[in-house]
Amino acid sequence: MIYATLADLVLAFGEDEIVQITDRAMPPLGVPDATVAERALSAAQAEIDSYLASRHQLPLSAVPDVLRDCACDIARQRLHGAMVPDEVTRAYERRIAWLRDVSAGRASLGALTQTLPPPPTGLPEIVSGGRVFGDRGY
Repeated sequence: MIYATLADLVLAFGEDEIVQITDRAMPPLGVPDATVAERALSAAQAEIDSYLASRHQLPLSAVPDVLRDCACDIARQRLHGAMVPDEVTRAYERRIAWLRDVSAGRASLGALTQTLPPPPTGLPEIVSGGRVFGDRGY
């Protein structure tokens, strides 16, 4: 399931900014480049999934609004390239910190998602009665 679209990016940050960070044509066309935006959104989704996979069944059955916003912030940071404004970097860092909390179980995606069962504890232990043969060859 897709977490965010080009329309979500435009709604979140305005068309002017999205045109500036996606329109790479020479000369510029003055419109958002859907291919560039979708590539960044796909990379953002993969980054988000790397945190969610340890706790949640993927793909998610529904996308919470917080994940849509998270994907937009991560894609925006990627689209800015080398000249990332401080506010964009801070938004990205906040999202990654939150994803780490989700991965560690300190934060939740809400009731819309199915979590994986916790890893088993109390695994069986194998105990040996000792060595029968040693390094002396008998």
